[in-house]
Amino acid sequence: MTEASNYHRILDAADRCVSRWGWAKTTIDDIASEAEVSRATVYRTFTGGRDAIYDAVRRERVRAFFKELEPIAAAGDDVFEILTEAIAVSTEALGSDEVLQFQLEHEPGQVLQTLSFRGLEQLLTAARIFLAPHLTRFVDRQTAVELVEWATRIVLTYFLAPSPTVDLGDRDQVRSLLARRIPWLADSPAQVGASKS
Repeated sequence: MTEASNYHRILDAADRCVSRWGWAKTTIDDIASEAEVSRATVYRTFTGGRDAIYDAVRRERVRAFFKELEPIAAAGDDVFEILTEAIAVSTEALGSDEVLQFQLEHEPGQVLQTLSFRGLEQLLTAARIFLAPHLTRFVDRQTAVELVEWATRIVLTYFLAPSPTVDLGDRDQVRSLLARRIPWLADSPAQVGASKS
């Protein structure tokens, strides 16, 4: 078995173990058994041990999430629509992610690492890579990056500290929030580049 195939095999196994028991109760032995490889292979593939595996699982989840979101952004007809759909779909996905909900209930510290602190820059980087290019059809690169980062932070803020009055899964409420927070965006969605310059 190649090093690359071991890497993905171990990652997939770790993801399944964490889904079952949570990260705190998942051991290297559990991961090795699930992956059907030796402990030595796990440590050879991930020299940083359990923490390195967890970081890799987190990065892969983030990448997969934004990869699924990318076609939605590509299909948008203007910045307002792209941001509305990205925010609503992200909110729905976070709310329906059973693994994330399990961790939020049993291991909130791990969730905070994923969605804030160390993990925040990974999330922002992925958002910039996968979503910002689709906004540059309508706005300059810097504006696209700022809008994507703002939207990502808004989703995370409302997920970690839900509001009793704002549901970001409701597209009408998202449009209203965008219109209030970024009024120039609502004025002329297809011409926002001109509005900002």
